Amino acid sequence: MRNAILLAILIVPSIVRGDDTKSDSLTVLPWTDASLVFTSKDKRANLSYSQTADGGLGVQIQASAPLDQDTRIAAFTDDNQLVSGFKGALQIGWDSRAARIAALGSVTRDVAEAVKTLSKVPDSVRIQNEFVTANHIEASTGAIYQWFCTKQSVSADDCRHEDVVLPKLCSAYLGAVCTDRASFETAATAFWKQHCGSVAELAGDDLTKCTVAGVLDEQLARETVAEQLLDKKRALANAETVKRIIAIYKYLKPDDAKSSGETVAERAQFVANNAGKIADAIEEFVQTAPAERCDALLFAIQDHQDYALLLDVSMSYDRTKVYIDDIAPKAQVALAYDFAIGPDLTVYTSTKGLAANFRAGFERKRAVDAKTFERCVAEPTTDMTITGKQCDSNALFRKGPVPAPSNAGYLRAAVDYQYPGPASKDKLVPGVELRGGLEGIGDKLAVDTRLSLFGTPTNGNTAARVGVASAGAR
Repeated sequence: MRNAILLAILIVPSIVRGDDTKSDSLTVLPWTDASLVFTSKDKRANLSYSQTADGGLGVQIQASAPLDQDTRIAAFTDDNQLVSGFKGALQIGWDSRAARIAALGSVTRDVAEAVKTLSKVPDSVRIQNEFVTANHIEASTGAIYQWFCTKQSVSADDCRHEDVVLPKLCSAYLGAVCTDRASFETAATAFWKQHCGSVAELAGDDLTKCTVAGVLDEQLARETVAEQLLDKKRALANAETVKRIIAIYKYLKPDDAKSSGETVAERAQFVANNAGKIADAIEEFVQTAPAERCDALLFAIQDHQDYALLLDVSMSYDRTKVYIDDIAPKAQVALAYDFAIGPDLTVYTSTKGLAANFRAGFERKRAVDAKTFERCVAEPTTDMTITGKQCDSNALFRKGPVPAPSNAGYLRAAVDYQYPGPASKDKLVPGVELRGGLEGIGDKLAVDTRLSLFGTPTNGNTAARVGVASAGAR
């Protein structure tokens, strides 16, 4: 059994992560980092860098080295459990989260422009949204029309005839006499320009009257929508803006955006008619998206399932001198290395904070399996009353020749859970990881296990990870 203290300081976040069974890195978490690991047998520095394209193809490069002589020597001893020499690793593969995170970043950039455009939505549409909210009715011209018919005691059959309804509305709300659609639109336009067009907030009777003028006057509504969203002089730019807003809304509320239409005019009218809903969805997104993206990048925490499938290749190597069978002759050079290759699958579950990792592969290694001892050489003297010696406390001795390289397979698995808590810029995320593996399959079978408890405090885009781990092998 072996205890470890883990300390990692984030440099650049990434979405490709690695695992080294002979180090104290966590298995399924995404980091590009510099870290220091201090254990009872291992003091080493680790560096890793990873980059993932928006399409999902990613690469990660890792390197580590012992920090002191004791750690380096431990890689050659027979009690070496989790210590390796100088090591490099390469992972290359596919991460399905990349496209989602890239899309999240792209939508975030587009939101600012969308918010600007929505702030210029016609006043008639703004008033419509305020009116339907105040009266708890559907946000459509038809529903508003029906509401006014009910208020004016117009039957359902008569409500379909403008020549019956419009004169009543004109007299009751606009203070004018109307006989048909044309005279109604004339009276409504005049009322709008005098009482509604430049008013920031309306309520009560004023809101009702301006709804009649600005919403039921279809010609006025068409003109204001066209002026704001479909100005012919800026048709291309505004068409692109409308398209961008629809794309954002489909990303945020796919079901609600299904009826957005096909033509530019239909989409523009959809944006105008649903400006309030779209603005609310975007406002919610603006508040939560940065924290969600941070959680995905720093902690691999998300609320939908994804996976990463990588090819993992690693190699550790070191050489030293070992005394074979006799400590008197000159020490012989011995090599210790470990080469491993195999697939690496990580599943990021739809349960927030829960991920699992599975690995299998082939490993070829050469171990020295020596023992450390103190070797002392007496210094020459011409005075027998004076003696001296030079000692090497890290000398290595082995009985019998160094073993030949061995070939074996391995199976490894890990489960990691982090408690995400509420989305925020600064927080502490606690976590636990349980991992185990079958090593030396086909050679000297061994079972490795490790339990890690850790926490990740964050400050904006900067994070540190600290924790403790307990590992065993049998």
